[in-house]
Amino acid sequence: SGNRGSYLPLMRAAFLTNTQQWSSDAVKIAVDPKGLLSSQVAADLFATGLSALRTGDRARAARALADMRSRRAGNSDTYPPSVQAAVIQEQELDALIRLDQGDTQAALRLLEAAAANEDTVTFEYGPPDVVKPSPEMLGEVLLGLERPREAQRAFERALARNPGRSAALLGLARAAARAGDRKTADAAHAQLRANWAKADPEPLATLSRAP
Repeated sequence: SGNRGSYLPLMRAAFLTNTQQWSSDAVKIAVDPKGLLSSQVAADLFATGLSALRTGDRARAARALADMRSRRAGNSDTYPPSVQAAVIQEQELDALIRLDQGDTQAALRLLEAAAANEDTVTFEYGPPDVVKPSPEMLGEVLLGLERPREAQRAFERALARNPGRSAALLGLARAAARAGDRKTADAAHAQLRANWAKADPEPLATLSRAP
């Protein structure tokens, strides 16, 4: 859309997704979808749906997914990378809802599809249109399912596209440690320490709790 207001949904979505502060004031921010690209609308609704899931509001998460689909269908935006990013975020939220419902296989299929889709998205300047990289999300889900070797591969895939991203490095460190790959785990920890050398204490505490 080109105006400064278009960055609000991406900022809100990135903040919520990356900090996981589901009770923060950012949850309450209302974003006007008028004039926004499909990817920006999807990012905002993805963050809304994710925060709803994480606080046990399944109905609100389902409404966010339905809104993502209907607003993409009704949006005049036809720019392929934007529409593709919107679809990826729908796949991600759909996967998490299905995982919450106990349909693990469907969730993994959706995340694999999202990751394959994201692999073909064109790199552009500015904030990423997909606020939560799908290979990273796949790795987190696999780690939660106690499948650390598969999770490690997913995090490595995420880092190939987003080098040095702390969330993926933390996931890689945890997955590699559980898979018995101490060399990879130590290397990921070392890069995290470099990333967070001047960070606030909270992320450093998170690192210290990693395996």
